[in-house]
Amino acid sequence: MTEPNLKAAVSHKTSAVESAAIYVLVEHIFPSRQLFDHALYRHLRKAPPGLKVHQRFDLESREGATIIWRTKSVAALREFIMTDPTLAPTLHHFSAVEANLSMPVITWAGSFFSGFYPGGLVTVMGNHFGDQPGRLMMVMVPSGFPFSIGNVPLENLQWADHSVSGNIPAGLSGVIDQPVLLQIVTADGHQSNRVEVQFKAAREARALPGTAFSARLFSQTGDDDFWGRGDGDPATINNTLSAYHTSLVASDSGTDYFICNLRHGWIYARYEWLDTGGIDGSPFGKGIEAYPEPLGQADFELKISWFYDLGGLAHYAIKIFAIGPRGVPFE
Repeated sequence: MTEPNLKAAVSHKTSAVESAAIYVLVEHIFPSRQLFDHALYRHLRKAPPGLKVHQRFDLESREGATIIWRTKSVAALREFIMTDPTLAPTLHHFSAVEANLSMPVITWAGSFFSGFYPGGLVTVMGNHFGDQPGRLMMVMVPSGFPFSIGNVPLENLQWADHSVSGNIPAGLSGVIDQPVLLQIVTADGHQSNRVEVQFKAAREARALPGTAFSARLFSQTGDDDFWGRGDGDPATINNTLSAYHTSLVASDSGTDYFICNLRHGWIYARYEWLDTGGIDGSPFGKGIEAYPEPLGQADFELKISWFYDLGGLAHYAIKIFAIGPRGVPFE
């Protein structure tokens, strides 16, 4: 993995005149670096006096750049960006606080040995984080997601002026996969720019209760036909679904169909027969008419084929397992 590429577009010493200038940090995300650069420097030729790029840091993790602008007016800077049709759509985050020349800037974020999930080790690199430890925050992206992450401080920080590493709390649960923002808050309270990464929630396996299923078609061919829902508790013998069919004519057979629609990142994992008296095939059908097992699918259907034994009875019980984000409901 390469080291972050730090590009200072303009480098100069601060003169007495420049010391009165305002420095504002702006994050730009763009589809094409070439088009952005062309529009930026074309538009700069028409910039009002005193407005210029002081420093620029290109992001390694995605097409974007963090720019520290030198200006005499925050309003003039915002108007300058918003009046160019190419630059305006790239505006990702406009710092609400005027920057100083030593404010923290993240230029790269990644995970060398794990990933962006609970317990994972995260590293950010950049400038001016300070020698004293502050905080490395994982911040929710406003999106309207259910089960979103709030503001989560990372743990076990390893802190240096140009890099910070920390672990996402291992016990984090009740959240789904979602984009999040990483941000440095220095010991003296200065906030860096924010870098977006994709968080992946911890997973758990669960036996589904019968309430996750509804009968699309339940055969009514015999003298007594019944199906019921179990609680799906993996710690007991209770099943997800059970059924029986009885008939005085022992030559009949049929097929029962049950549908399941999981939500919030839950998917089908496996099945376990608990009773197979008269079952013909898998819970997804028999022979060439069987459905493929719906591994990894959220919406699926059971197609249970059965036949009567010599006593005119068919019966079965099954437990269905799913995998999904830890602590998040499946419906």
